[in-house]
Amino acid sequence: VDKVAGRGVVVGFLGCREMFGALRVDGQVSQIEARASADDVRLPAGGGVETDWLVVMLQDSLDREVMGEYAELVGRWNGRREKFLENVPTGWCSWYHFYEKVTEHDLEDNLKKMTEIRSTTPLGLFQIDDGYQLKWGNWLQLKDGFSHSLKYLADSVRAAGFQPGLWLAPFAADLQSPLAKACPDWVLKTARGFPASSAFCGKFFYGLDSTRTDVQDHVKRVLDVVVHEWGFKYLKLDFLYAAVLGGSVRQDYSITRAKAMYNALKLIRDTAGDDVFILGCGCPLGSSIGLVDANRVSADSGPSWFPELLPDKWNIPCGRNMVRNSINRLFMHRRWFILDPDCILLRNATKLTDPEVRGIASVIAMTGGSL
Repeated sequence: VDKVAGRGVVVGFLGCREMFGALRVDGQVSQIEARASADDVRLPAGGGVETDWLVVMLQDSLDREVMGEYAELVGRWNGRREKFLENVPTGWCSWYHFYEKVTEHDLEDNLKKMTEIRSTTPLGLFQIDDGYQLKWGNWLQLKDGFSHSLKYLADSVRAAGFQPGLWLAPFAADLQSPLAKACPDWVLKTARGFPASSAFCGKFFYGLDSTRTDVQDHVKRVLDVVVHEWGFKYLKLDFLYAAVLGGSVRQDYSITRAKAMYNALKLIRDTAGDDVFILGCGCPLGSSIGLVDANRVSADSGPSWFPELLPDKWNIPCGRNMVRNSINRLFMHRRWFILDPDCILLRNATKLTDPEVRGIASVIAMTGGSL
């Protein structure tokens, strides 16, 4: 943006179906470089590759919402999903109070409380988050202490008048999970044979190679049970980037990592069906347009305003980071998908002050996204 001349330019790719793209601007903002990553794709003799289209939009005045115009163009190009745009989710999630220690009793108790406060707090979604499963990767096996099936719990939630939702990370597995031990070839590894870095979310975990047909069959089986047998029509699918970890060796080099990511998301949508609300999380945003209904656009909110670890980092869970990222991506709402700015924590047992809670609530309201 040239504020003196009152002009500007927007540069961006139309999608991420073929290659992951990136832009680099020099310190004087005099040059813009666009890059598309081919990810060492292997071509047959005489073959070639295609990038996604690059858009350059000249702005002759600063009173236009050019980022909105760009986002609308991207959304239309990728066929954004509109089925649930008028039905933004509001509800409760088990994660930020119980975390992975959630029990069946905790879920039943909170379902009862939601029913009791329905007249004053009309929530619609009851989402079971991480902690029900035996291990990451073994999503269809419940941990000790769950005496009933998740189908029973989903039916109970529906009978109480709420929408049952479920969290899972279909392309991730715990280091010591039965799945990882039984299927070590599924784990994405570096060229030296070590597990590829999946980053740290309080623990390390494996990413599963989404270009393998056996991994695809595993994901289809899990989703088929969760949606069509257990009856969950709202899915929060987390750590989706684990399907295409950077620096990893994949089985199929005929496609780029971006194409593999798109194929993985399409497999999810095709298996779940059109009537299932899918919230993407930990997902490359451009890859998901047209395939998810909502997408996380911020860091986790967390129980404090500033990050409690690594305070100079903008992606560590905390209220400040959630607010910053949500504001910066406001222009995407309803143009690409419903924004998901993460949860608001209202209980007393946090480090958030009342003004901080009100600020978080105000930003969530500004997004128009999930609550």
